[in-house]
Amino acid sequence: MTVNASAAESIETPYRSPTLSSFPPNASLEDLEKASDNEDLRIISSPSRGANYKTCAAEAVALLRIYSTTGSGSSSSFTNLGHSWLMITNLSGSTADTAGINVADGKSITASTWYESVDVSREYKGLWLNLDSKLNSNGINLQNASIQLPLRQIDLDTVNSNIKNNDKWGYLTNCSTFASKIWNSIASGSSKVDAGAMNTPASLAKSITKVGEAESYTLLKYNTSSPHYDSVYYGYPPIKSNNNN
Repeated sequence: MTVNASAAESIETPYRSPTLSSFPPNASLEDLEKASDNEDLRIISSPSRGANYKTCAAEAVALLRIYSTTGSGSSSSFTNLGHSWLMITNLSGSTADTAGINVADGKSITASTWYESVDVSREYKGLWLNLDSKLNSNGINLQNASIQLPLRQIDLDTVNSNIKNNDKWGYLTNCSTFASKIWNSIASGSSKVDAGAMNTPASLAKSITKVGEAESYTLLKYNTSSPHYDSVYYGYPPIKSNNNN
């Protein structure tokens, strides 16, 4: 299948969650008002993929898997609503730049956003790479649902651009917003996910399960970990974290 690049690749579309997705219990209404400003996610959409992912898989240079927790665990969405993240596996046959990190062939990197008040992410508020796979290796956030899609090079470029341009965390744009919006930037209509009117990992997990059950080729999985291969980084360009012990 041949897909020609189009102007859609470079058009950025704004996104604002219409309702509060998560909020710390000790926050004030003033905090909420401040959090509501300048928290748009800006997402670039990849050209239409069509519905035949078995065909697309033959063109894959990477795999994208989206995870969201269905139980308790480390939370980047507050009020103990859990966590959502992405994993990108390099299938290109050589080292590939993924989210600013050189990833070896056959290896993976995870990406998500965190609030700096959470113990595991005190160094930074925003993008974290490989933090989720490290948490998984320690037995955290393993109550989850996940699905995956193959990425053409043009899709991987889209994912990389969206990760780079969304190095942020907000009350209205938390980890489930980040993960679902980036997934949806390369998914077809039937494989798009929904984090809910109030974006939460729990709502996203339900949507992942629904999509996975309807689209068998998305390889729905439950309670699995993201393999941990490399150091933990935060921000873009990535900075090596002290959280590597």
